[in-house]
This record gives sequence, C-alpha cells and structure tokens, in this order.
Amino acid sequence: MQVLKITGEDAKTFLERQASSNKDYVAFLSPQAKVIALAYLQEPYLFTEDAEKLKAHLERFVIVEDVEIELGDDTKLATTPSFETYAEEDTLIKLENSYPGILDKYVDFKKGCFPGQEPLSKFKNIGMKKRQERSQGYLDEALDIFAKATSHDELGPAIELLKKAIKDNPKNEDAYESLGVMLAKQEQYQEAIKVMHQLELMNPKNQMAQMNLSIFYMKIGDKETAEEHKAKGTVLAFDEALKT
Repeated sequence: MQVLKITGEDAKTFLERQASSNKDYVAFLSPQAKVIALAYLQEPYLFTEDAEKLKAHLERFVIVEDVEIELGDDTKLATTPSFETYAEEDTLIKLENSYPGILDKYVDFKKGCFPGQEPLSKFKNIGMKKRQERSQGYLDEALDIFAKATSHDELGPAIELLKKAIKDNPKNEDAYESLGVMLAKQEQYQEAIKVMHQLELMNPKNQMAQMNLSIFYMKIGDKETAEEHKAKGTVLAFDEALKT
C-alpha cells in the first residue's frame, strides 16, 4: 500500500473537483471514466496501489491553487483498503460488469462535478433501467417455471433465474420473496431464511418477509423465533389496515 499526502489551503476543494467521492473509497478518472487510480481517502492522505502514477496525474491540474502533493510515509489505517484489479484502459463502467456494485463503492453522484461524471451518470440512469427490466424478465420466467412445475425437484432453473434477477436488481423484493419460497419448497430452509432476512433488512415493513420467516423457522423447529416473526407480521398487517 502506497500513500499520497495532499496539503495546502486549497487541498480540500482540489480533491472535491478531482475525486469521485468525498469520503472513504474514491476513484480518479479521465473524462471518459477510464480509471487512473483507485484510492482510499483519509485526509490528508490517499492510500493507493500506484501513488506515483496518481501523483503525476493530479499535479497536472494544480495551476494556481495552494496544493502540495507528496509521497507520504507508511501511515497506518485501522483497516486495510481493498481495491479491485483493473487494466490500463478499463473504465469504471466496464469494471461494474466485473465487480457489481463498484459504482456505489467509489462514486457519489450527489457531489459536485468530477472527471468522468457525465458518462457514469448516463450509464447509471440508462443501465439501471435496463438491469431492472432484465431483472423483471428473469422473475417472470422463474414464476412461469414455478407455475408449470409438477414437482419441487423441477425448481432448480427457476431458483437460478431468481438469483440472476437479484444480481441485476438488488432491490427487487418480489425476487427475494419468490427465491425464499422456492428454496423452502426444496426444504432448503436455512438458505430460505437467509434470503428472507435479506429482504427484511431491505424493507423492514415487508409483511411477507415476516410471515415467511415465521413459517420457515417453524419448519426447522424454532417455535420461539417463528412466533416473534409472526407477531411482527401481524403488527405490520394491522398498521397497513389502518391506512386504508
């Protein structure tokens, strides 16, 4: 791990203009969103695997600002940052295909402008819609298989489709619920419980997550936990009824 130390009166605003985020993991990109370097920000330090390359890149943009960029000492962090592997011509968009979620890790789309923001924003807006549509397609196909299945042993392809649906759209609640139910149909109750807890974390007000958890825990003989989730589901159903 290598370190850059960035100081001076204009250091903070300089970094805000160049980095894809203002905290933790940040990326330094070309206008086309090609990766110059991935780094971990702990002001005034940038931890990276290629400090000299990043230093040379940043120095090109220091014109009249009071900014000093120097190779730092081996400053310790409480945790060791983990960076994804990339080739010289890789864009952050391409890396998103190899490392789903990398955009969320390195980019804050709510901050001010930075190099590469425009192609990333277009990809996020257009690409997200496409992934949501693809996710829904996987879900529909899985449900069709489920409806036509004559035995629970035939649900394997549907389960794989649901996993793809969740990968494309991690917020597809119906895909989580369907996956949990199909895993339970195959008596994979522990896996089904994990899926339902993921849905519960995503949406604590999802009634079906609580009801399914109650059923699945009962199936594995944990009556106490089953009753807890049944009670939560009942409260959520009551709260929903009050709204109508």
